[in-house]
Amino acid sequence: MKSRVYWTGKGWIEKKNLNKLDYFLQNSTVRLEYVENFDLSGIPKQPNDFGDMLDETCFDSYINQLNNRVAADDIPTLPRFYERRYFVEDILKNGILHPVNAEAYKSKKISLKILKDKNDNKVAFLIHPGQKRLHMAQLLNWKFLSIFIFSPKSEKINFGGVEIKNSKDFTNLELYKKYQKEKIDWSFNSGSIWTEFYDNNIKGMGIDTKGELCNTGYGKQKSRDQYIREVYNFEDRKKYIQLVKNSLPLLIFKDIPANDIYNIPKKNNFKGMVVYIDSKFKWETGRDLWELFYFGKVEKAICKGNDDSVILFNCEHPFWKTDNDISKLKNQEIGFLPDYS
Repeated sequence: MKSRVYWTGKGWIEKKNLNKLDYFLQNSTVRLEYVENFDLSGIPKQPNDFGDMLDETCFDSYINQLNNRVAADDIPTLPRFYERRYFVEDILKNGILHPVNAEAYKSKKISLKILKDKNDNKVAFLIHPGQKRLHMAQLLNWKFLSIFIFSPKSEKINFGGVEIKNSKDFTNLELYKKYQKEKIDWSFNSGSIWTEFYDNNIKGMGIDTKGELCNTGYGKQKSRDQYIREVYNFEDRKKYIQLVKNSLPLLIFKDIPANDIYNIPKKNNFKGMVVYIDSKFKWETGRDLWELFYFGKVEKAICKGNDDSVILFNCEHPFWKTDNDISKLKNQEIGFLPDYS
């Protein structure tokens, strides 16, 4: 098991990680590149995770294990639907502090994600760790994400970022200066699980092949124990699960006169959640209507983006049973939706 490294304020842990990074870069055949604004348009959308959506007890075993002093790092992946609901809120509040890590190399395997770099090379592109952050960025319809890319030097793969040849190149990044200023934790580790699993041809990259730089996935500094408990406690899941159950099958209202839109909850008998989509609105290709459930809230009467083209109504919210004058809806009763155009 990999040990986690936390900031001590004394500098020795930081120096240890810089030395590890230097040793890796000098003793492997790996090229490390930092791309601050990596274009996500070529990466397929991540699949949504609704398999555990209606399981009311899915988290209990995790908390019981923590209470029984099982190490948090030994607890398996959290139920993804609920973890991502929490992570959406965390990212909207705190942003993403650490870039994701990716591995790129030339491959003829058609089952892998194939992208083209700046030299028009076709390369396999594997993200780990950082799949969760990638999924969240895609859910929020972000166009760019910062990424560390590890690739074989011999293949001359280049995505137009900054090549990091040593630890000084890393500490010269504005990203690192931000870490220093805000005392944000970062670490460096190396391992070989991804390259060995996907392609035996590049085991020779050396020093366990795959690096992980700044690999924490949380929006703010916290231990995994704290993270699990925050995911568990951030909302009343039973209330939201019941709201989702009352929303199935999910209804879509499109051809509604403008002056009648806010009567939709009444038309749906004040039950569950429903979706309004403007009849002239073109839903973005590749977006899944079910992902709206990531954003719904028991305490929000509606969730919407910058305009009213897509609205997720919580028909059970008390507002609709007492008034349908939308001008009286309070800001705290309005939730967030990303742009779906």
